[in-house]
Amino acid sequence: MMIRIAVIAVSLALIASCAKVGTLDQPAPLFGQKAKAEYRAKKEAETSAKTVKPSNEPEPLPAEAPPEDNPPVAAAPGNADSQTAPTPPLAAPQ
Repeated sequence: MMIRIAVIAVSLALIASCAKVGTLDQPAPLFGQKAKAEYRAKKEAETSAKTVKPSNEPEPLPAEAPPEDNPPVAAAPGNADSQTAPTPPLAAPQ
């Protein structure tokens, strides 16, 4: 008897969790030319409202290329072939 109740409870929980989350869409009307035309107009208005960019959003900035003429870093005094500056020694934790 307890097994049946547990199986029914689990089944009901699984069925209840299969619902659509969010707003439900209205189904298209089955009859009536006027109702069908109104439904199509409403759906077209909804899709066009989703695709129109809101005017209160700022425009994205153009991508800037990194400058090409970076001056080379001075070579370390002990190494004339080095293109990078020497790294300072790490501080010991206190």
